[in-house]
Amino acid sequence: MNMEVGDRNGARADLAQVEAGCTLGDSGGDRLLDVSTVAEILSCSERTVWRWRDEGWLPDSITIKRVVRWSRKAIMAWIDAGCPRTRAEGRV
Repeated sequence: MNMEVGDRNGARADLAQVEAGCTLGDSGGDRLLDVSTVAEILSCSERTVWRWRDEGWLPDSITIKRVVRWSRKAIMAWIDAGCPRTRAEGRV
């Protein structure tokens, strides 16, 4: 997966519009994003987000019980880095 520079800038703009969620307590306001928000930022389906997570493309998610979220800062850093694979192999 490779996002063009224009896509990354668009993703940042999309993020500003769709950001809604809880914040991490001591992380300086980092937001936790749900799958639908991540999908909207990346302009893909929710199923694609899950597949990329399982294949090791996305930054690590945070799971509390059965609720899965991603750190906004981690997603944006990943986009800024050109969306590199985050793990050599898929989820364990």
